[in-house]
Amino acid sequence: MYEKSDAYNARKKIPNQKYVYSSGWFFQIGSKVTINNEGFHSARDYFKGENNGIAVIGDSLVELVMVDEDHLFDKILGRDFYTAGSKVEVFNLSAAGAGLGDIFKFIKFGQERLGCKCAVIKLSYLDISDDISRNHGHFAYLPQSDGSYSVQEIPHNQSSEFYKDFALIRFFFFNLGLNPKDIKAKLAAAFDMAPKTPQQKPDTSRVLTAAERKLFDTFLNDTISTLGLENILILYQESGKYPSINQEMSDIFKSRRLEYVNVSEILKDSSPRKMYSFYNDAHWNKNAVEKICAAIVNTDFAARIKARACDTNPK
Repeated sequence: MYEKSDAYNARKKIPNQKYVYSSGWFFQIGSKVTINNEGFHSARDYFKGENNGIAVIGDSLVELVMVDEDHLFDKILGRDFYTAGSKVEVFNLSAAGAGLGDIFKFIKFGQERLGCKCAVIKLSYLDISDDISRNHGHFAYLPQSDGSYSVQEIPHNQSSEFYKDFALIRFFFFNLGLNPKDIKAKLAAAFDMAPKTPQQKPDTSRVLTAAERKLFDTFLNDTISTLGLENILILYQESGKYPSINQEMSDIFKSRRLEYVNVSEILKDSSPRKMYSFYNDAHWNKNAVEKICAAIVNTDFAARIKARACDTNPK
């Protein structure tokens, strides 16, 4: 389903297609999905604006194939800026499983193809660890012979093969006409008989390794200096497993004077499932997008955009 743009080498879906997203063993309908002319999840096609655009960049928590198209970031954030008196075009540049290498490619694509000089970037510790382990994404920051890191294509995306196999298994069961209730009961019984793994306590002593810190610093240097974005806002997703890393990431952002919004904190009570996890909220719940966009519009990042938009789009 993914292809690489010849010109920009960014990870994107095959453009101009529509499909219904389904989830679970029994193909519950999640949402109708439109992939636009540039290969991103959006009901509208993307074209280069007047250098007044905002790129919202990240992984599946930004792509949101499980959320109705009327509640994606490009629509809700654009609406909120317009309500605040600023006409700003928002682009949703994201893909499930994207790591730091993919995010760098999206930023570059947004700048060169769509004229975006401002970016809202969703980041988490998982983005760093995924680039280290190369479990996800199509591009990653890989170590070079001189000890530096640079964005390189990952030759084989093993995780995509897993999901492909999982989909085939689901299809096989579905077409056999097996009773979903019977399968569900058998699966539940199997899990009940399995030995229970004790829940791990958060590791409060874990910090970024030297390799992780160097990789992340390289990404920030590339994003801030090499690409030269004029305005950046970080959406930070906390690590529940390593709370000490959250403080370390916060310190990194502050040392570089990068404004950030703690999305995990915002979403603690926004999910109908009453889950703390950002994953269980934003993947499924349109209210999560509303809350995040409301927080974005009230940042200094947004104030700078509003001031510039007022200059370029007088009422």
